[in-house]
Amino acid sequence: MVALCHLYGCVATLHHNLYVLMTTILIPTDFSAHTAATVAQLAGGTSGKVSILLFHAFSTPPALAGAMYQAGLSNYQGLVSEQLRLMCRRIRARHPHIANISFQLFYGSSVPEFVSFARKHNVSYIMLPTGYQWQPVVVASINPMPLFLGSGITLSSGAAAA
Repeated sequence: MVALCHLYGCVATLHHNLYVLMTTILIPTDFSAHTAATVAQLAGGTSGKVSILLFHAFSTPPALAGAMYQAGLSNYQGLVSEQLRLMCRRIRARHPHIANISFQLFYGSSVPEFVSFARKHNVSYIMLPTGYQWQPVVVASINPMPLFLGSGITLSSGAAAA
């Protein structure tokens, strides 16, 4: 598979001489079972190739964040339970158009940092789960809404918007 271009958050790839556009949807998560329900609802309501990023933001002092990034470390990887990973694997197995479901932890608190993160991950749009209300999971959790609103990336509410 060869990457051909990046246009407005969609990734075009060549696979056996076919162009496939993939939409990347970022969904904020608190790592609860509600996350899997949101992914299942979204998966059932989409068509075409979709990559889902389950996202949580953390405030980390810049020096520590840089050192963690360079070392490839994350203090919060343990927040993703094996049960949630298994539920996401099952959803992906039932919906072949879902190319990937991944957990992405973001360390930072500025809009430019988030925009850079979103570009790196080819985010097409952000979907807020139905009735979304931010819930911190650890002291360093930060509310991502100011990042989302400042980014200029399209926000949708509820899986039906997919």
